[in-house]
Amino acid sequence: MVEAAIVTIDSVAGVEVGTELVWQTCDEYQLPRFVVINKMDRENANFQRALESVQAAFPKSKFIPVQLPLGEQQSFKGVVGLLSMKARLGKGDQLTEIPPT
Repeated sequence: MVEAAIVTIDSVAGVEVGTELVWQTCDEYQLPRFVVINKMDRENANFQRALESVQAAFPKSKFIPVQLPLGEQQSFKGVVGLLSMKARLGKGDQLTEIPPT
């Protein structure tokens, strides 16, 4: 039995047909879900646009970012955890201070 779902959203494509199917299945089984916007290092990656596509596709749901990207596309460096207010740079698992922009 599954207790929750992680729904991944491509930062370039945004919500796709497969995303909507997964969302419907989660609704059917009343599963809580966590959305991850990935592939931020790709050409044309855009976190805000991807987030807006999720909000538009599922207007009855509330989305609260817990991490924000540090840069996009070629300038992507890592993520900032909004709960810890620490950064994870590159592929490392070490928390560091948020670098100046």
